[in-house]
Amino acid sequence: MLCNSVMRVVWPLFGLLLACSRNEPSPSAQPAKISAPSSVPAAPAFEVPADRRYQPADLKPGERLPLLLFLHGLGSSGRIAFEGLGLQRLAERERFHLVAPDGTLDSRGRRFWNAHPACCDFEKRGVDDVARLGGLLDSLAREPHVDPRRLYVVGFSNGGFMAHRLACERGDRIAAIASIAGAGPAAGTACKAADIAVLEVHGDADEVVRYDGGNLFDRPELPSHASADDTLSDWGRRLSCGSEPRSGPALDLDRKLPGEETTTLSFDRCPGGSAALWRVRGGKHDIGADPAFHQRIWQHLSKYAKPGLESGR
Repeated sequence: MLCNSVMRVVWPLFGLLLACSRNEPSPSAQPAKISAPSSVPAAPAFEVPADRRYQPADLKPGERLPLLLFLHGLGSSGRIAFEGLGLQRLAERERFHLVAPDGTLDSRGRRFWNAHPACCDFEKRGVDDVARLGGLLDSLAREPHVDPRRLYVVGFSNGGFMAHRLACERGDRIAAIASIAGAGPAAGTACKAADIAVLEVHGDADEVVRYDGGNLFDRPELPSHASADDTLSDWGRRLSCGSEPRSGPALDLDRKLPGEETTTLSFDRCPGGSAALWRVRGGKHDIGADPAFHQRIWQHLSKYAKPGLESGR
């Protein structure tokens, strides 16, 4: 069973991120419906419960702040961003909006994003999550306290695959994305990305989404996905980056691993944005549980703003 395979290989917290339970209680808050605008293909309205949205309480008149869209992993929900990862506390400290929507339920009760042939619309439902999430971002960017130049997407695993797809197909709207344990867009994907920063963070001992590419859970009947290195190279090509990627400073992202275990590699001459890879040496699929991990990712993303859009700051 696919779900049982996940639960055997992931650490307990990320068992929540890739949870297999059908019995997660429904949120008590009344959801606010946000529909995709007419400029994108028709798709079901998103329902974003109040407990999956955070807005800083001390907003000043006319002030516009950045927004982070967090995309959960297979079988989880947006709630993990608030209850498991502590992203609301980060949003409170750094003063940004946080939204963590839920993917579609499959027949086994798992929420998923239709992000890539390899992950994770296993039942071939064909949900248009590009339209759904693109419409959500368009709606959020029109809110008076959101800065449309500073919209960011972070995704874990299946959500990381989806973050890459959004960067490729809705790069006109997004300033930067980070994928944690995901992989880049499928080969042959038409990509309209420009002026966007892309970051892949990946453990080289990941046992679910292999660092060197392959098939999820090592199941050969599933479509293959790109390696982390190829993900970086492909983005360098899409963004017209010059030369070869260069090494940067080592980072201590995972306190379970000794020393500064993470190496950094990035293209530094990209007229169409930037591309970077953080390789967590010895890191498995459960990377990202430490709040300091997400603090470091936020510091990286928040350096970027979308050119050509009015900030309103």
